[in-house]
Amino acid sequence: MLAIFRSEMRELWRSAGVRVFLLLLVGATTLAFVLGSQLHGVYSAEYPLVGFLGPLFFMSRFGIYLLVLALGGALLIAFGTRTASAHFDGMADAVAVRPASNLMLLGGRAFALATTTWLSMVAALAVAQGIGTATRGFDEDALIEPFSIAHFLVVDALPATVFWCALVVLLHVVLRRRLFVILAGLTLLALFWSALSLPAWVQSTVVPVVALQRHVSEITPWFVDAWTVLQRGSMLSCGVGALMLAARLHRRREDGGSLRRLPGALFALVGSLGLGCVALHEAERNDRREKWAAAHELASRASVGFDVEALAGQVLIEPGVQLGIDIVLRLNTHRNLQALVFSLNPAMRIADVRVAQQEAAFRHEDGLLTVDLSAPVAAGATLTLGVVASGVPDSDFAYLDSAVDPRRVAGSNSIRLLGTEALVFDRAYMALMPATFWLPAAGANYGREYGREDSSRRPTDFFDVDLAVDVPATWHVAGGLREQANAAGEEGRWRFRYRPAAPVDEVGLFAAAFDRRVLQAGNVEIELLLHPAHLRNVDLFAEAEDVVASYATEILAHVESQGIGFPYVSLSVVEVPAYLRSYRGGWRMEPALRLPGIVGVREVGFPDGPLQGACRLDRQCHRRSRGRRQRQGRSPDHLFAPSGSTPRTCQ
Repeated sequence: MLAIFRSEMRELWRSAGVRVFLLLLVGATTLAFVLGSQLHGVYSAEYPLVGFLGPLFFMSRFGIYLLVLALGGALLIAFGTRTASAHFDGMADAVAVRPASNLMLLGGRAFALATTTWLSMVAALAVAQGIGTATRGFDEDALIEPFSIAHFLVVDALPATVFWCALVVLLHVVLRRRLFVILAGLTLLALFWSALSLPAWVQSTVVPVVALQRHVSEITPWFVDAWTVLQRGSMLSCGVGALMLAARLHRRREDGGSLRRLPGALFALVGSLGLGCVALHEAERNDRREKWAAAHELASRASVGFDVEALAGQVLIEPGVQLGIDIVLRLNTHRNLQALVFSLNPAMRIADVRVAQQEAAFRHEDGLLTVDLSAPVAAGATLTLGVVASGVPDSDFAYLDSAVDPRRVAGSNSIRLLGTEALVFDRAYMALMPATFWLPAAGANYGREYGREDSSRRPTDFFDVDLAVDVPATWHVAGGLREQANAAGEEGRWRFRYRPAAPVDEVGLFAAAFDRRVLQAGNVEIELLLHPAHLRNVDLFAEAEDVVASYATEILAHVESQGIGFPYVSLSVVEVPAYLRSYRGGWRMEPALRLPGIVGVREVGFPDGPLQGACRLDRQCHRRSRGRRQRQGRSPDHLFAPSGSTPRTCQ
């Protein structure tokens, strides 16, 4: 088989078809990379979403096109020329007198074709990455995110290429005529392309490109989960089954009975069952979300009957492992109550619930935490509720009442640019959004903003917060004050105290190994928390610190003069991964990255934008415009700024 593989590889790389295919694939990839980089360099300083065209997110944008082009090229170079087909048939006749089996013959052919196709994609991405390396003088983020390349080539492209080339060999054995093989292959490729119009949850089963479901991120590089491994392994199993079937159907007969068909059928069956399991898992996620939504919609019709006045306790973060909470809620009742109803993420495992320091009976089903009171409580009473729980919150529990579910819209819908995941719980980053209800919240997770028949906003609880957050020693917590080392007696951990100076209506925590920059604007401390790799633009404005501080102070003074002064002593501007969902639920789907005292900034835009290059271009344009307007007898600085100032982009 190895000898056949080497012979096929030599023949393929000597053919003109492979060279033309390689040239076209490299050219298309290079053109897409250069055009995207150019748009990113010119426009991303003013339009953050243009950043998705940049090099960092290249695999999210072009990965599926590269794969389809490569698979189409594999079909054409396999049987698109008379010489290739003649070589294959001639070698089959020669091997017929040797002790090589049909499986060795066809397997060597298929793996040679798959290797050629895969190496062509490697070459195309290597050329694009080389161009990015050469242009880093203009844009330091001109490189494709390395983990996304490795993930695409190894996890996405390799299994898909092996499966496709095995399928092409099967088509050739069954149809035999070159024209029929090409037509059948192009039809299957067209069906694969049409899958991009399917709902996003279906795409994760049939389209082997993870970048379509989740954006590339430099903050939290991709990892391979169990379901991705199962889907790719199932594809490889189906490919092996197709090769075995082709070996059985090949016109060169071998000794053996009908049992020879059994191994190929078993591989195909195992692969099909694996893909079915992935599809059932995705469908089960949808059914589970619908079940949660129905339960919470029913619970939302009843009055909550109490308010949360204060929340205090401890939060233990073990990155990528679990989240632990030990909190106490102070409640104020509106009417007579026999039970308390909260929303708490169903993935959180409750260890203890206490009312007034006494153990209480509770039920935690479908994300509804119902606490039974030992005796009825009258209106106006004050209660304390303690909850101890741990786990990793389920992202699917968020935004149950959203007018648009990104998992159900067509996979090609551009809404995915606004993020798809409601939380981030990674070994390198943690973003606990309030909508995931990682902390208990009064009432149901449905219609909390808009949703009643009269479309009126429901009353919002504002409560005091005092949380001790334990994180690794190198991490920072947005809005939290570093309090002590070796939290809870553990080496290598720090404790932050998250205690806003004014009541809040929701709690979100962002923590990671941020680089922290601080600016004092009047009585407000502004902290900027960015990924250590995204500091270039911050350093670019370092000399303008006094100007920025003066501008921020002016803004704060203006809003305070209008009677709406900033209620907190600090403002945290924190960078978030590009795939974190940036819009809420309900029918309004308001922005989700603005929280009390915290503003989320996506990694696409200011953090990775080539502002330094934009400033250089703006200065050149400014000088040319000054000269042109002077020659025309007009004011030289009219278009950009007052005389003597710098262009507005640099400002």
